[in-house]
Amino acid sequence: LISGIPTTAGSNNVTLYASNAAGVGSKTLALTINAQSASLIAGWDFQTTTTGGTAAAASPSAPNLYQANFGTGAIYLNGSNGSSTWITASSGNEVTAYTGTTNNAAAGFSTTTSGSAALGLLGGTSQSANGKKMAFTFSMANRKDLLVSYSIQKTTTGFSTNAWEYSTNGTNWTAIDVVTNIPTSFGTTTLSNITALDGITNAFLRVTFTGSTSSSGNSSSTATPVISTSGTLGSVSTTYGTASPIPTTFRLSGDNLAGPIQVSAPNGYEVSANGTDYLSSVTVGAAGTLSSTQISVRLASTTVPGTYTGNVVCSSLAATVVNVATASSTVDKKTITISGISAAPKPYDGSTVATISGTPGLVGLEGQDATRVALSSPLANFVSANAGQDIDVVATYSLTGAAASYYNLTQPSGLMAEIQKKPATIRANDQTKTAGTLLVLGTGQTTFTASGLISGERIA
Repeated sequence: LISGIPTTAGSNNVTLYASNAAGVGSKTLALTINAQSASLIAGWDFQTTTTGGTAAAASPSAPNLYQANFGTGAIYLNGSNGSSTWITASSGNEVTAYTGTTNNAAAGFSTTTSGSAALGLLGGTSQSANGKKMAFTFSMANRKDLLVSYSIQKTTTGFSTNAWEYSTNGTNWTAIDVVTNIPTSFGTTTLSNITALDGITNAFLRVTFTGSTSSSGNSSSTATPVISTSGTLGSVSTTYGTASPIPTTFRLSGDNLAGPIQVSAPNGYEVSANGTDYLSSVTVGAAGTLSSTQISVRLASTTVPGTYTGNVVCSSLAATVVNVATASSTVDKKTITISGISAAPKPYDGSTVATISGTPGLVGLEGQDATRVALSSPLANFVSANAGQDIDVVATYSLTGAAASYYNLTQPSGLMAEIQKKPATIRANDQTKTAGTLLVLGTGQTTFTASGLISGERIA
């Protein structure tokens, strides 16, 4: 059993060893870890309640606890989990709701912009909310590399500074970022990547608001990631062992991103953002805006023969996934040849059976298949059984092994060898006579004996 939580994508080899009385053996196991798309942990559009989330409402009906509208998490304005107690009453209220923007509609989020479409925080009487904190709780179990993104706008007298902190226990807090460039029309802010919460089951964030100069000065927030693509992918057929000679491409861009876009290739394909470095998945851009970027797509050199199609998947935190369909493409078998062999001469034996000598090698075999493809014993024959020099020999091999089906084998040609003449003798049979008499040979008395002939052959 090999277990664990992978932290990076890629391919690695693991060598397993075993030993017994017969000796020590080893086997190499190739492990491929595919990159996983970024997933939303918790999101708030402050409208959707069908998921169990909390909707924003104008004062004095504004809640002070907001369950996530998507994913799992909560926002606290009630004095718990490190937050401050914000005033929701009519008098001196510090929490309300405002209209939103269509730019803030992420995957599944409401696109309604009228009414109570965004959470609003006010400076309060005598700017009582300056220094107050809003806290978030969520889980980072089996997750890493937290990205936090929010779209925010303020009035000229609204909160001018957002100071962010994280905690692993809700008691001890560590500063992350201080945001000061808060726009007066909706714009997206993304915090620095937070790795200190990797794997934390009960994770905490909080933000401290300062800089309001009026009781009505306000800030409102929501999220706004959008992925866009253009172009149609073409066929990129190739031969096993060779990546597609000419890749196909499409254009990728993004607006108001909460993090980079992950581009993942379907089975058999690989992608590149620079046209040089190809992987099964690449990360493009960062939080904010991604200008139009060319993405190259091709079949990998290690893709086995067959027909391939699927979608290139473009994903980013809280954004709607965009699929780019590939065109049906094929990987043909690779043709390989045999080297290092010759036909051996033999004495005449009346048959066409030939013997192949030397150590056969496979020319063109891919390195990764060196232990997964082998040659069978050959079937070899002279084209004639008669003795002579430079008689053509036809040898036929077949491929065996786990990767044999990835190749077409070209049979050897130009093999020739000699069938050497075989010595044969003939001897007349002995005869006897009486001394002084004449030997007269009759019918059947001239027999002889032959040796060295092949079975079935005779002297006529």
